Amino acid sequence: MIRVLIADDSAAARATLRLVLESGPLVCVCGEATCGAEAIQKAIELKPHVAVLDLRLPDRNGIEAASRISVVVPGTLIALISAYPGLRVEGAISEVGVSAFFSKSEFSALRSWILTLFTHRGRSTATPLSSFPVTPDQPVR
Repeated sequence: MIRVLIADDSAAARATLRLVLESGPLVCVCGEATCGAEAIQKAIELKPHVAVLDLRLPDRNGIEAASRISVVVPGTLIALISAYPGLRVEGAISEVGVSAFFSKSEFSALRSWILTLFTHRGRSTATPLSSFPVTPDQPVR
């Protein structure tokens, strides 16, 4: 089983993401978090294969949480999700260990990406990070 940790302050988003990720075999949600600090702690405890983090969390943004997770749980793949699909984030995430960025309307694509990475050894269908550069007029937080 591919173990996935999800972090989002919205209970509805977490429930929907869990439903989509667990809609077929091979993927299970091993834990949920409502803020960045909790995501980091659960990643340390659970050692998931994948961490899916909302870009905007109450105590810190997903980029900050991703940066910490990539240090304390090396090897965990990290995907960011956002309700703002046009947000440009490449510059902020290219060096913190984030592998992909998905809109919250693309949870099925996120599941496919996870399966692809674990079944085809690195061949990804995720949106390239170069499509999401940070711009000064669209702050991450």
